[in-house]
Amino acid sequence: MELKLFKIYALLDCILILVCIMMGRNWLLNSQISFFISIFIAYASFKSYKNRIENEIYSGKYDDLGEDDEVQKIGAKASAITFFSPLKILGYLFLGGSFYLLAKYAFLNVAAFSIGIALMPLGAIIYGIFFDKS
Repeated sequence: MELKLFKIYALLDCILILVCIMMGRNWLLNSQISFFISIFIAYASFKSYKNRIENEIYSGKYDDLGEDDEVQKIGAKASAITFFSPLKILGYLFLGGSFYLLAKYAFLNVAAFSIGIALMPLGAIIYGIFFDKS
Protein backbone atom coordinates (compact mmCIF):
# COMPACT_ATOMS: atom_id res chain seq x y z
CA MET A 1 0.00 0.00 0.00
CA GLU A 2 2.56 2.56 1.08
CA LEU A 3 4.81 1.86 -1.91
CA LYS A 4 2.00 2.52 -4.41
CA LEU A 5 1.05 5.70 -2.58
CA PHE A 6 4.71 6.77 -2.51
CA LYS A 7 4.95 6.20 -6.27
CA ILE A 8 1.85 8.34 -6.84
CA TYR A 9 3.29 11.17 -4.74
CA ALA A 10 6.67 10.88 -6.48
CA LEU A 11 5.00 11.07 -9.90
CA LEU A 12 2.87 14.06 -8.88
CA ASP A 13 5.94 15.79 -7.46
CA CYS A 14 7.92 15.18 -10.67
CA ILE A 15 5.10 16.70 -12.70
CA LEU A 16 4.96 19.63 -10.30
CA ILE A 17 8.71 20.17 -10.58
CA LEU A 18 8.54 20.18 -14.39
CA VAL A 19 5.72 22.73 -14.33
CA CYS A 20 7.51 24.86 -11.74
CA ILE A 21 10.73 24.93 -13.76
CA MET A 22 8.78 26.73 -16.47
CA MET A 23 7.08 29.04 -13.94
CA GLY A 24 10.20 30.15 -12.07
CA ARG A 25 12.26 29.64 -8.96
CA ASN A 26 9.66 31.03 -6.53
CA TRP A 27 7.07 28.57 -7.80
CA LEU A 28 9.47 25.69 -7.28
CA LEU A 29 10.47 26.85 -3.81
CA ASN A 30 6.90 27.45 -2.60
CA SER A 31 5.42 24.29 -4.05
CA GLN A 32 8.18 22.00 -2.77
CA ILE A 33 8.15 23.42 0.75
CA SER A 34 4.37 23.15 1.06
CA PHE A 35 4.27 19.71 -0.60
CA PHE A 36 6.84 18.12 1.70
CA ILE A 37 5.37 19.68 4.83
CA SER A 38 1.87 18.49 3.89
CA ILE A 39 3.23 14.97 3.32
CA PHE A 40 4.91 15.15 6.73
CA ILE A 41 1.61 16.21 8.36
CA ALA A 42 -0.24 13.35 6.66
CA TYR A 43 2.42 10.88 7.78
CA ALA A 44 2.28 12.18 11.35
CA SER A 45 -1.52 11.86 11.34
CA PHE A 46 -1.32 8.31 10.03
CA LYS A 47 1.25 7.30 12.65
CA SER A 48 -0.65 8.87 15.55
CA TYR A 49 -3.94 7.19 14.63
CA LYS A 50 -2.17 3.89 13.94
CA ASN A 51 -0.50 4.02 17.36
CA ARG A 52 -3.83 4.89 19.01
CA ILE A 53 -5.57 1.91 17.40
CA GLU A 54 -2.73 -0.44 18.32
CA ASN A 55 -2.80 0.78 21.92
CA GLU A 56 -6.56 0.20 22.07
CA ILE A 57 -6.24 -3.31 20.65
CA TYR A 58 -3.32 -4.31 22.87
CA SER A 59 -4.91 -2.86 26.01
CA GLY A 60 -6.91 -6.05 26.40
CA LYS A 61 -10.28 -4.41 26.93
CA TYR A 62 -11.68 -5.98 23.76
CA ASP A 63 -10.55 -9.53 24.54
CA ASP A 64 -13.80 -10.64 26.18
CA LEU A 65 -16.24 -9.16 23.67
CA GLY A 66 -18.70 -11.51 22.05
CA GLU A 67 -20.67 -11.01 18.87
CA ASP A 68 -23.62 -9.41 20.66
CA ASP A 69 -21.58 -7.10 22.89
CA GLU A 70 -21.46 -3.40 22.17
CA VAL A 71 -18.11 -1.89 21.38
CA GLN A 72 -16.75 0.28 24.17
CA LYS A 73 -16.22 3.92 23.40
CA ILE A 74 -12.80 5.49 23.27
CA GLY A 75 -12.36 8.18 25.89
CA ALA A 76 -12.29 11.84 24.99
CA LYS A 77 -8.84 12.27 26.53
CA ALA A 78 -7.34 9.53 24.35
CA SER A 79 -8.98 11.00 21.25
CA ALA A 80 -7.66 14.46 22.07
CA ILE A 81 -4.13 13.13 22.56
CA THR A 82 -4.33 11.44 19.17
CA PHE A 83 -5.77 14.52 17.50
CA PHE A 84 -3.16 16.85 19.01
CA SER A 85 -0.13 14.63 18.49
CA PRO A 86 3.23 16.39 18.84
CA LEU A 87 4.37 15.48 15.31
CA LYS A 88 1.22 16.92 13.75
CA ILE A 89 1.56 20.11 15.76
CA LEU A 90 5.21 20.35 14.71
CA GLY A 91 4.18 19.90 11.06
CA TYR A 92 1.57 22.66 11.30
CA LEU A 93 4.13 24.92 12.99
CA PHE A 94 6.55 24.27 10.12
CA LEU A 95 3.79 25.00 7.60
CA GLY A 96 2.85 28.28 9.25
CA GLY A 97 6.49 29.21 9.83
CA SER A 98 7.45 28.54 6.24
CA PHE A 99 4.49 30.60 5.02
CA TYR A 100 5.55 33.45 7.30
CA LEU A 101 9.22 33.31 6.26
CA LEU A 102 8.40 33.13 2.56
CA ALA A 103 6.13 36.17 2.94
CA LYS A 104 8.66 38.06 5.09
CA TYR A 105 11.45 37.68 2.53
CA ALA A 106 9.15 38.34 -0.47
CA PHE A 107 9.37 34.81 -1.87
CA LEU A 108 5.75 33.87 -1.24
CA ASN A 109 3.62 32.77 -4.15
CA VAL A 110 0.25 31.76 -2.74
CA ALA A 111 -0.84 29.86 -5.84
CA ALA A 112 2.30 27.71 -5.87
CA PHE A 113 2.09 27.19 -2.10
CA SER A 114 -1.54 26.08 -2.42
CA ILE A 115 -0.81 23.74 -5.32
CA GLY A 116 1.96 22.10 -3.30
CA ILE A 117 -0.49 21.45 -0.46
CA ALA A 118 -3.21 20.26 -2.85
CA LEU A 119 -1.05 17.44 -4.21
CA MET A 120 -1.27 15.50 -0.95
CA PRO A 121 -5.06 15.01 -1.00
CA LEU A 122 -4.97 14.59 -4.79
CA GLY A 123 -2.55 11.68 -4.41
CA ALA A 124 -4.80 10.10 -1.79
CA ILE A 125 -7.82 10.45 -4.09
CA ILE A 126 -5.93 8.88 -7.01
CA TYR A 127 -4.85 6.01 -4.76
CA GLY A 128 -8.40 5.52 -3.52
CA ILE A 129 -9.88 5.45 -7.00
CA PHE A 130 -7.34 3.24 -8.76
CA PHE A 131 -5.69 1.05 -6.13
CA ASP A 132 -7.90 0.62 -3.05
CA LYS A 133 -10.02 -2.46 -3.71
CA SER A 134 -11.48 -2.86 -0.19
